[in-house]
Amino acid sequence: MSTREVNSLFRETFAEFTQGSITFFTDGSKIDSSRAVGASVYSPDLPLEIRCKLPSDASTFSAEAWAIYEALFFIHQFRIPSAIIFSDCKSVLQSITSLNIVHKNYVITLIRNMYSRAVNAGSRIRMAWIPSHKGIVGNERADTLAKEAITTGRKTNFKVPYTDLFHRSKNILDKKRIDYLENAAYTTGNFYYTHYHTDNVKPWYSQLLLSRAQIVIINRLRSGHYNLNYSLHRKNIVDSAGCPCGDSYQDANHVIFRCELTRVKSPPLFKYLREKFPTSPINIFPLIRNPTPKLCRLILAFFNSCELYI
Repeated sequence: MSTREVNSLFRETFAEFTQGSITFFTDGSKIDSSRAVGASVYSPDLPLEIRCKLPSDASTFSAEAWAIYEALFFIHQFRIPSAIIFSDCKSVLQSITSLNIVHKNYVITLIRNMYSRAVNAGSRIRMAWIPSHKGIVGNERADTLAKEAITTGRKTNFKVPYTDLFHRSKNILDKKRIDYLENAAYTTGNFYYTHYHTDNVKPWYSQLLLSRAQIVIINRLRSGHYNLNYSLHRKNIVDSAGCPCGDSYQDANHVIFRCELTRVKSPPLFKYLREKFPTSPINIFPLIRNPTPKLCRLILAFFNSCELYI
């Protein structure tokens, strides 16, 4: 759909609401955590352009909310009889209309209070959500103004909500965690860090429907600490890393792919590996970086059938 068609559809959809009303478009912009945050109000009917420069700790949510507050403040201050505010931030609009009397972000409370004051003073105000970056002229202009506000916006009496400061603390802690693990990997846990480490704070199985036993066995294999002689020998728990079949060491790959004693139990697992990973080398460890639930079930079933409770 072309920009012209988008704007034609926009005008047609909101014709009933915009007729006789002053339209306002609001937006917020946060490029990165090291720079200020922008909030903007644009009205093509007046015309009006407001650029507000907010502290770098402000969230995009707060910037979007502050932009709506600025629009309401203007409507109340100049006694505009009928207005409609368009925002592309659905979460802010939902928070404003939520039945929760107290909101953890104080800007939502400011918006509700300013809305009540303006309505009680005689203004008729509506708010509507519109999609972002679809070519709606007013929304695109508000987006440009919000980005400009990062450097050229006027300062306001905006105070960073305490909830936004949580994000800063979380980012600092996340960076420290990542740096610590990266440095620690030079001396310990190098195998795990090289093969399985991610910056995701959620565990690998967070989106998988697995039993506790399936999670445990994959975690043990990924860590390199499991109840087979190769791993036990490295910890001086057993005298030899060898396998009872006569091979020089008994590790997970040997037991799954090469051991004569367990070969009879391996066909179901082998069949799945051939179908799912036809070009993969004979190595189980890369395959459990992002294992499927079926692979986890088959690995557990294989070791249980071999009576190897690793």
